[in-house]
Amino acid sequence: MKVWFFRLFTIFVSFFVSVVLLFLLGELYFRFVFDLGFEYRKPSYFEFHQQRGFTLKPGDYDVFEVTAFRKSNIHINSLGIRDRERSLKPSAGKRRVTILGDSFVFAEVLNYGDRFTDQLENLFADGQTEVVNVSSPAYGTAQEILLIEELMGRGFDVGDTVVLVFFINDVCDNLGLDYGNLEARFPWQPVFAVNDSGMLIQAQPPEMPSYPVAAMIDWVFYDFFVTRAAMLLNQYPILLTSLTKVGVPVPLPRTPGIITTWYSPGWEERWGATETILQYWFENNKFQAVDKVIMYLPSPFQVEEGFKNILINFKDRDARYRDCLNDRDRPQRMLKKFCADYGVPVIDTTGALRQASRKGVAYFPREGHLNEYGSRIVAQEIYGYLEQKE
Repeated sequence: MKVWFFRLFTIFVSFFVSVVLLFLLGELYFRFVFDLGFEYRKPSYFEFHQQRGFTLKPGDYDVFEVTAFRKSNIHINSLGIRDRERSLKPSAGKRRVTILGDSFVFAEVLNYGDRFTDQLENLFADGQTEVVNVSSPAYGTAQEILLIEELMGRGFDVGDTVVLVFFINDVCDNLGLDYGNLEARFPWQPVFAVNDSGMLIQAQPPEMPSYPVAAMIDWVFYDFFVTRAAMLLNQYPILLTSLTKVGVPVPLPRTPGIITTWYSPGWEERWGATETILQYWFENNKFQAVDKVIMYLPSPFQVEEGFKNILINFKDRDARYRDCLNDRDRPQRMLKKFCADYGVPVIDTTGALRQASRKGVAYFPREGHLNEYGSRIVAQEIYGYLEQKE
């Protein structure tokens, strides 16, 4: 017995030491490859803005995003947008299309050239169309509209078409609510409303923050493993289904935004607040000479089978997940119905992304935003609409 116990103990210790060495060597390797050093903190490219709460600060930033396990360069130009330097007016003989949106348009983890706005510009083979990316992470519809109004006030020509990208979280952003629990989000996140005079106002002004530097990254190699595991679950949904069947839970970092925003009690009122903001944009005299288009960008839970299986995994524990599975297209249906009343076209990319997801993964599994492949599909959808309109 003593001999067997000693052998088992030796095997256990050897295994433990091997795993520790593997993680230490992996940690050193990835920190060297990504040039992170031992005290990497994600830089902040935001600064306070009295009207919009926060805005982008011009400059260059090297950003490593742990959840996507990607490093990218963020260039904020002199206009305060993530794009190459753009003149206020389009060049002679060129037309301009402005894409307005939030983090899905900004695309932090993608480098310049990979975002769908960049790929869209490249689809115009004649080189006579420029596509300007006007966006910011964590912006809602109201902040996006205020941003483009400010740029126009500085003499920026939006061109003949403005595409406003709508994502399910915009409803919470407009009300300053956290996606995961519907509580107040940040003290510097304004709450917006349209008053009786039809003016877009702050129902709750932002507070001046001292922007904290992001926490130091502790274990890069561990995040690499988790990222790859999430990728496998999305590429091969049968793995997730098998884990569920044998009783292995697949935890979520928080309740998905689509669940809290669109399937929790009070969703009609939350959506109603955003309807008034969209109505303000539709009827705004500043945009009367511009073709206004809404593009609906679906949540990965509406597209990827792996994400859908996560909903299935939780449907017996939470009625909201069952409601979502029974009516996954509620957000775009409500959006299309509202826009139809104002004659504003909606480019719904859901179908194209669902079809594309059968061939490959369109979203970063843990980070949740579009990858290069998904961005290409979205670019093709917008291009098809603009070409057909011509």
